[in-house]
Order: sequence, then C-alpha cells, then structure tokens
Amino acid sequence: MARMLTSIYGRRLGLSSTGGITQAMTSTGGYSSSFEMLAQMWGPAMVATTTSTGGATLSNNGVSVINTSATAATFLIAAPVAGVSKEIYIVSSASALTFGGTSTSQLFSKIAGGATGSTTLTLIVASTADSLAGQSLILRGLSATKWGVLHGSTVIQA
Repeated sequence: MARMLTSIYGRRLGLSSTGGITQAMTSTGGYSSSFEMLAQMWGPAMVATTTSTGGATLSNNGVSVINTSATAATFLIAAPVAGVSKEIYIVSSASALTFGGTSTSQLFSKIAGGATGSTTLTLIVASTADSLAGQSLILRGLSATKWGVLHGSTVIQA
C-alpha cells in the first residue's frame, strides 16, 4: 500500500510500503485515489538476488545479482519492455553464464539497430583460470521481443 500526497497543482506522488517512489494513474492516464496501475520507480523491490544454480527466471527490469556455486549456469530473462533497462551483476565464481528468453521469439542483440540477434546470450571468461565475479551486463528493451546489449564487462557471445 502506498501513501499518496497531492500537491497544490493536483499532482500525486507517494511512497510504497517498501520505500519506493510511486505514482498512481488510472488506465486512461488520469490521476486516481485507487491504484489501477502502480509503478514503483525506486526502492528495495527493484533489486532481486538469485542464488539458484540455474533455471531461475529474472525480472525484465531492475537489478539482479547472480550468486551461484555452479561453474556454468543458465538463467531466463522475462520478455523485454521497450525502453526499460535490466542490470545483472555477478558475484559468483562461475566461468560461463547463459541467459535465454522466456519465449523462442525473444532475441539478444549487440547491435541496437540490427534486425538480427540470438535467442541466447552467454558471458564467458577469457581464461579458464578466471571467473565472472565482479562482471556486469546491462540490457535495454528495444521492443517486446528484443533486448539490446548496452554494456558487458566481459566476453559476450550472442
């Protein structure tokens, strides 16, 4: 539940129960005292930690921290939303992590304007003596089916 305040100009803004900034709007875009649509723009709910050895589905927004004990693991990422960013940080000693979509039409592309892409994205280390600990990946939704790779601090195979 959020506590909403209204300014003297009629704008509504509030804080959610998790401490995030929220804005309430109706389905037609008008302001409402009921929460038909509640968007949390900041706060602890935006960070999720994954400790699974693989198979977990990551959200399509916010920050995920990968902490797996497996040498190689595969994770799914929910379908992108155009303009929304997804950040992934790795704190585990894995040497290869593969990310796939929740549908076969979901693509990962290292070239934002390119029409092609791959259904999987793999982060690997340059040397088998290294690990992915401390590496990061930043994705941006280009459409409902395509992730653009904005930044990857390691070797990326797409």
